[in-house]
Amino acid sequence: MIRRLGIASLVLLVSACGAVLSAAPPLADARLERRVTVHVEGMALAELLPRLSKATGVPLRADRETAEDKVVILGPDRPLHDVLEDLAALLGHRWERRTVGGEVQFVLTRDPEVRKKEEKLAESPEQVVLRHLQAQVRALREPRSRLEQRPENDPIRKALLDPKLRQATEFFALLNSRQRDLLIERGRYRLFFPALAPPYQAALQDLHRANQVPEETIRSLRVAIYRRGAPPDADFHLWVQGGGRVMASFYPGNAQYAVFEVPPNDPPVRGNPYTGDPVVTNATLPAIQEVLTQDTLPRVERLRRLAEATGVPVVADFYRLEPSQFLHREQKPGSGAADRIDALAHRLGSVWWTRKSTLLFRCRDWFRRRDYEMSDRWFDDTVRRLRGKEEPTLGDLLRLETLTFKQLIGLICLEERGMALTGTQDYHQRKLSGVPEVLDILEGFHGRSRAKLVNWDRLTREQQREIAPALPLRAEQMSPAQRSLILPLLAVQKREPDGLYPETFQITVQSRDPRPAKRREGYRYVPVELSWGTKGTSGDAELPLPLTVPDNRRSAAVIQVANERND
Repeated sequence: MIRRLGIASLVLLVSACGAVLSAAPPLADARLERRVTVHVEGMALAELLPRLSKATGVPLRADRETAEDKVVILGPDRPLHDVLEDLAALLGHRWERRTVGGEVQFVLTRDPEVRKKEEKLAESPEQVVLRHLQAQVRALREPRSRLEQRPENDPIRKALLDPKLRQATEFFALLNSRQRDLLIERGRYRLFFPALAPPYQAALQDLHRANQVPEETIRSLRVAIYRRGAPPDADFHLWVQGGGRVMASFYPGNAQYAVFEVPPNDPPVRGNPYTGDPVVTNATLPAIQEVLTQDTLPRVERLRRLAEATGVPVVADFYRLEPSQFLHREQKPGSGAADRIDALAHRLGSVWWTRKSTLLFRCRDWFRRRDYEMSDRWFDDTVRRLRGKEEPTLGDLLRLETLTFKQLIGLICLEERGMALTGTQDYHQRKLSGVPEVLDILEGFHGRSRAKLVNWDRLTREQQREIAPALPLRAEQMSPAQRSLILPLLAVQKREPDGLYPETFQITVQSRDPRPAKRREGYRYVPVELSWGTKGTSGDAELPLPLTVPDNRRSAAVIQVANERND
């Protein structure tokens, strides 16, 4: 039908939907020539653009994809269109001029070409290995003669000509797409023995027997339990080691059926990360010798001092999580201004480039980092719900269900490890595996959502002993729908070798007194302890519910137009 529509009809069709894209240049408007002073030390576009609109009278907004991007804007007053162009240049977005209800609006949208580039950059080492493993599975159909024609160093040839590794690949082929995604997200996944076809059960039993400890070496209860353990499950592990080395292992048998070196794909420290355009060497660049020595200052403070010392606009992205430690590579500054900015960018974990006189700084791993960031809207809503009462309910805890698994990791890192991801996400990947499934089970207790969680710190020892038996939520109290979630939870858990007993499953939830975060002045949260398990498996996690917004610099924002202060 759309192919038959003429241009005029198509315009009418778009108009009926409420918006028309204008053919005029996106920022061609005399109102954008007004000079403004914008001082923002970390604010989401969803909040910044409406404030700019209120101050200038120009309708500005971000679309759904760009609204939660947070930015730093520092420097002298300048035309509004320069500020807007800097925002688009920094984030790889583009402005569109739209007419909505007869009003011209300027909308910041995500550039499709930049989106494709970011998706390629964001591919994790685990995803790279998954693609190789999927090719390895397809090659299972190749005859041995064809496999032998592959180069000797070909990983597929090595894996599929080795009987042990070939068998591990055959088991991996049993995973569906959702299970493979969970393997990447959680680092492990298990196929339970009873759910497998008889040939696979027999193969697992053979592997299990071959891998058992000889009778004469049994000297501990743990080994004895292992020998009389339940039938073995097909257990998959995937993890990243230092330098991007990814290993995929299969148990029983401890078969490493894939090992790949995945080099980092971070952009260089200097140059436009979207286009690859270099910084013009003869560009006028400020001297920043003083800022280079301020290693102990937070990233935003160093950027602010850079703008004050040089008098040029500085625009950067903002994340509540600190840049990954591996991005802080020491760089000895050279004699040129660009070399000195290189050194600063290295220490900030950023890539830098220029647009006119503006210095732009983008976190070098922004395409990964943003997946771990919580939106300001989520923080504000959570803090507002708690209202400083410091006594969360089950419903408050279940707000964590709105976060992705990576955002859960980011929330833990904000509280625990100085906000840097490197060296922590793999740990928390294993630690938090199972938390989303536990929250799904708790969601079934609708009637208890307003009940306050027991604060363990405010009970005497006698009260703790008295209340402890009544705290767990047991399998017999759960609905059939809740009990059906127990096995999917156990599939991503570490299992002891004495078997699984879903009928013994239970969950315990309790809160503790509010705490300040390590290395985060002013950030407070209520820790909620979550533990779960059966006779054969267990897990636990401490989840922080924020009482304040971490590193909240929004109150320092200043927007001035024509010497008039605007709140």
